[in-house]
Amino acid sequence: MSNKAIITGVLGQDGSYMAELLSQKKYDVTGIINPHTHNKDNRIRWIKKLVPSIKILERNLSNRGHTFDLVENIKPDEIYNFAGYSNVFNPWDNLDSVYEVNCKIPQNFLEAVSNLNRRIKFFQASSCLIYGRSKTKFQHEKTPFAPLYPYGITKLYAHNLVTEFREKYNIFACSAIFFNHESERRGNNFFTQKIICAIGEIIKGKRDKVAVGDLSSFRDMGYAPDFMDASFLMMQNNIPADYVVGTGKLIKMEEFVSKSFKAAGLNWRDHITHDKQFERPKETLQLRADIKKIKKELGWHPTQTIDNIIDKMLNSQQEDKK
Repeated sequence: MSNKAIITGVLGQDGSYMAELLSQKKYDVTGIINPHTHNKDNRIRWIKKLVPSIKILERNLSNRGHTFDLVENIKPDEIYNFAGYSNVFNPWDNLDSVYEVNCKIPQNFLEAVSNLNRRIKFFQASSCLIYGRSKTKFQHEKTPFAPLYPYGITKLYAHNLVTEFREKYNIFACSAIFFNHESERRGNNFFTQKIICAIGEIIKGKRDKVAVGDLSSFRDMGYAPDFMDASFLMMQNNIPADYVVGTGKLIKMEEFVSKSFKAAGLNWRDHITHDKQFERPKETLQLRADIKKIKKELGWHPTQTIDNIIDKMLNSQQEDKK
């Protein structure tokens, strides 16, 4: 009999890759989407092309009763929570939505598991932003938390809740502390995909310039499918534990832009302009993953370099425009 899995955020980058991975492993996958999802019908058609066997349900998971009913009816073996809400340029806007998605959804799932069936495994997608103001060169599982902005604060709430439920109720609950990860499925509202899409339009003669904010920041940037492999390994582990998932390597955003344009045969300086409206709030972010624990205990390591990732994103963007 196939294992059953629930995936939230299934229409996003991470959720869609996880749905594919679990489907390949013969799981019975149910993806949960918000009833008010933008462009819902087209996006459902997209995920069903990727994973024909997937079941899609519309639920408001910030409602405790709806979450309990969902878990009771599906009786999953595993739950993967990739639901997340953030606003990069205005991080203090819409705090209610930040709280409802980032805090209430994982809380409701943890309560449902502990009350209905403690054999269900629960996975939480945490974030390196729980380290926000960290002054250490690398961040590992025992690095003190110092979250930035409501997104990091709410992600830390969920992260701590996973730990508490795991210890109090002896359930299999774990968090992956994800550092930045990109792929062909990155949303167009993210900086990396904005650059890749602009390059495609420049090549086609549809535009000549793209405006960006500050390019001096650094990111630890991996490949999303690699991170989903790490997530799956965590859920198959004998003992539930939290892990940092990243590359341990930093790339400056200016270098990402330069490499991307160069891979397309262009000089980035001919096409990039600066616009203050695209500058993110000032951060102290130079976060870098220490992945010794997950390498040692689960044998996981990143497989793709930043150059590989850029090539994949460029190739996919070109294919989509054919």
